Amino acid sequence: MRCLVAGLVVAAASLTTAVAGANGRFPFANQLVVHPKDPAHIALRTTYGIVQSFDGGKTWRWLCEKTVNYSGTFDPAIGITASGALLVGVFDGLRVSNDRGCNWSYTGPPFDKEFMIDLVVERADPMRAIAITSSGRGDAGFHVALGETTNGGKTWAALGADLPTDFNSETVEVAPSDPNRIYASGISGGPPPRIGLIERSDDRGKTWTRYELPLNGGRAPFISAVHPMNPDVLYVRLEGDVSADAGYVDRLLVSEDGGKTFREVGSVDGSMYGFALSPDGSRVAIGGPVAGLRIAATTDYAFKQTAAVGVRCLTWTNDGLFICGTEYPDGFTVAKTTDEGKTLQTIYSLSNLSPLECPATSATTAACAAEWPKVRDTIGAPDDGGIDSGDTKDAAIGPRAQGEESSGCGCRLTGSATGWSAGLLATVTLLGAIGRRSLLRRRRT
Repeated sequence: MRCLVAGLVVAAASLTTAVAGANGRFPFANQLVVHPKDPAHIALRTTYGIVQSFDGGKTWRWLCEKTVNYSGTFDPAIGITASGALLVGVFDGLRVSNDRGCNWSYTGPPFDKEFMIDLVVERADPMRAIAITSSGRGDAGFHVALGETTNGGKTWAALGADLPTDFNSETVEVAPSDPNRIYASGISGGPPPRIGLIERSDDRGKTWTRYELPLNGGRAPFISAVHPMNPDVLYVRLEGDVSADAGYVDRLLVSEDGGKTFREVGSVDGSMYGFALSPDGSRVAIGGPVAGLRIAATTDYAFKQTAAVGVRCLTWTNDGLFICGTEYPDGFTVAKTTDEGKTLQTIYSLSNLSPLECPATSATTAACAAEWPKVRDTIGAPDDGGIDSGDTKDAAIGPRAQGEESSGCGCRLTGSATGWSAGLLATVTLLGAIGRRSLLRRRRT
């Protein structure tokens, strides 16, 4: 009982700081992208800004939201092109940095003052990337347009024809084996009932064919992947109804005929925040805070839980499967597994963070200098802003982080024993409500 009381006292003191420092959500990452030519360069979208590593996860550097020009609970889509350009879609356009985040610029037309809902760096040619808008026009519906870069993000041009004004877009994807095949998902912008939609182009956006996707009580469809060798195999996550009295279920659908028809191949209680297809398309991983990590072969979709972690995002590369977790109780913010979850290696913990080093005259230095102390105190980074190279770095996740009970009263925490983590221990249930998907646009995981 004394441990519980002590935890609640610390929680009360730290809750205000945690909420203020993470836009109303406790700190976690919810998208991870890897440089297509340099696997040592990793970028994370987090609830406290954009975090990057340039040495494969040994050290991590922080960018504030202000320098990229977004704020609040908005989660922008991010990407890295083969040239190293960092792309971020925001409310009023597409932001690009060619110097790792020290300076930023808007692309201008065709995205000037447009709401950038999603973007994708093409797997077959990562010097190419596509972005899609979803700008409301009142009674005129939505302006949904695509643009592309063919030179790593230096210049952008309109791509193909605008989509119909009744289409409220959510995600876009390009088939790795056929760059002319583009898919977009969304919902009807007309009167209820809401209808799920897949728009497909076979001529790189010049013309579009629409297919309806039954929502069956769900809220929205999110394209998760296209098979690396077969452009007709399309994976879609169907978001459940968070207002359902009996709880909600997120479902995984697959189409094997280019979006014409779908069948359900998996589901999880609560949120399916994570999806990843193996580089060869033979294995698929899904997960969420309740479901943990689940993996199956694409021949049978017989999912089995391989790790009891609170998945926030998944990314599968040739180097392994990256997992975004929650610092407590998982013991990490990002881990990597090369054996599908049997063992996990910590890649990033909250205390292992310092600001991105930029010239004093850079836009990021000017925007972020005053923000760092608040973020530092919230996540428990060292007071000097340096890197914490403690015992948890590069260590396998222990049994406690895998969900096993510890002995004793349970006041002791794994990892960095900061005021934030102590408060989160006592308030994790309360903060769980803050982390609901109502604040999380799950375009990219």
